[in-house]
Amino acid sequence: MSQRSSQVAYSEDDFHALEATLMQSDRGRWFLEEHARRRASLETRTLLGSLERLERVVAEQSVVRTDALPREIEGIAAALTQMMQDLVGRPDTADRTDPFARIVVDAEQAAALIAGAGARIVEITQAMEAQGADREICDALRMQTEVSREALGVHIANARRVKALAEILIYARRRLAALAAEPAADHAAA
Repeated sequence: MSQRSSQVAYSEDDFHALEATLMQSDRGRWFLEEHARRRASLETRTLLGSLERLERVVAEQSVVRTDALPREIEGIAAALTQMMQDLVGRPDTADRTDPFARIVVDAEQAAALIAGAGARIVEITQAMEAQGADREICDALRMQTEVSREALGVHIANARRVKALAEILIYARRRLAALAAEPAADHAAA
């Protein structure tokens, strides 16, 4: 029975419906955040492990290297650069200390705007109650405002994760660039 269920293809709508269901409870939101954190940690460890293995192979090579290895490393570095740009866009060259800081800043600014709108909705809801509006409608508005506020926390956390991933990609690209330069130096010395 488990084989049959693993072969079922779920649509994007199914995914969003399940995600919305999980976002409705504290436990569901915790689960989604924890799953994202663990997945990012696993992906980071996998990438760093791959880089370490590549470094060991290059360091252990005793034969004279050909031009193929540097070209291959440059190709990997270019792929990492493209992945980083696809993920977060081009870096902010004006901020050399933290070129991807804008990811978190933009998320926090959007969160502030949405939080302000949420506060305004609460004020309007209170005014509606004072004028005798249906209590169920007012409670529903308050609940949706709270759900939005909690979703903002997840959004900001994800923006920080994306920024961290971009920093890992920058590190990987720099290490690969250094590896690509080493064979040229070795070849010139030989």
